[in-house]
Amino acid sequence: MVKELEFARATDDWGMTNTSAAASLVVLPLTLTVVSGPQTNGQFHLSFQGQPGRSYVLETSTNLQSWRRVLTNLPVNGMFDFIDTNAADPQRYYRATQ
Repeated sequence: MVKELEFARATDDWGMTNTSAAASLVVLPLTLTVVSGPQTNGQFHLSFQGQPGRSYVLETSTNLQSWRRVLTNLPVNGMFDFIDTNAADPQRYYRATQ
């Protein structure tokens, strides 16, 4: 989705405003597909569609507060694939950022 703006305006807590020149905002959807859940051998497979030439950082957490980077990579043929061979935690969360 591309949104063309004639101008951008920001307002602070004291009501002061500032206006800039025209800006473009591009929002690209991230298609996330969980290929498989935890397996008996403690592996978890995650894949999502990425933008070619854009690097992604994959992080894990067990509490949604502390995150640990596990992989930084480019998508291969438009797909970002990750197999967590150490997914033995009772609960584990994943997030991907650019």
